[in-house]
Amino acid sequence: MVLSNSQQAAVFLWSLLFGVGLGAFFDVFRVFRLFVRCSAVTVLFQDLFCFLTAALASFLFIFEVNDGTVRLFILGAFLVGAVAFRISVGQLLTCLCRKIKILFRQRRPLPARHTQTQKIEE
Repeated sequence: MVLSNSQQAAVFLWSLLFGVGLGAFFDVFRVFRLFVRCSAVTVLFQDLFCFLTAALASFLFIFEVNDGTVRLFILGAFLVGAVAFRISVGQLLTCLCRKIKILFRQRRPLPARHTQTQKIEE
């Protein structure tokens, strides 16, 4: 399939947007790991799930927009979009989540009220 320049530009822009989505998808797992302590095996399975899902989604995306013809500019746009998300929104999200985690860690329970019952003298 031969794409015109304008069609290639549109595919490139959609690929950038898709790369941003992939970056956001991976950030979901990073934020989860920030709040929940995971073992190395759990992290391995999370990463495998994330990368296999991203590979399948990328294959389906390329199949849909370019009839399955892999072009280097599409893969490059995926990478650029994911990295752009990571160094912009991803950094802000990670910083915000760390501050929220610190806030919850420093939160102290409210002091208990004295609920002693008074004895009624007869």
